[in-house]
Amino acid sequence: MLGDAKTLISGLVSGREAQQRVAVAAAREQGPLVINEAVMAEVCWVLQRNYGIARRDVASIVHDALDGNRFIAWDPELADSVLARMHSMPRFAFVDCLLLERAVAGEPVLTFDRDLARAIERA
Repeated sequence: MLGDAKTLISGLVSGREAQQRVAVAAAREQGPLVINEAVMAEVCWVLQRNYGIARRDVASIVHDALDGNRFIAWDPELADSVLARMHSMPRFAFVDCLLLERAVAGEPVLTFDRDLARAIERA
């Protein structure tokens, strides 16, 4: 079963206990909820923007949430790499780190962002 951004956020922040109980029940019944790359990007953005959490901390928090039995990433290995890069290079957002990881894997990436282009060249 796929989980949306609010589903993952319910497991990460306080004040969403009712939603969290529903997510836990769904995970027990259906297995871990799959968090795809678009949802993960939204979660990272919301945690930074709405909750004021630093990007490096967001990477750690999301990584830890995906390490449990309620949530899994669409591609666990790629998600781990993206979040590790986001943690080590906090000037780049989740999507930038995803593009960097895709470039490292050999996928061509076109960007007009100078910092991202330099990072891709160095990767």
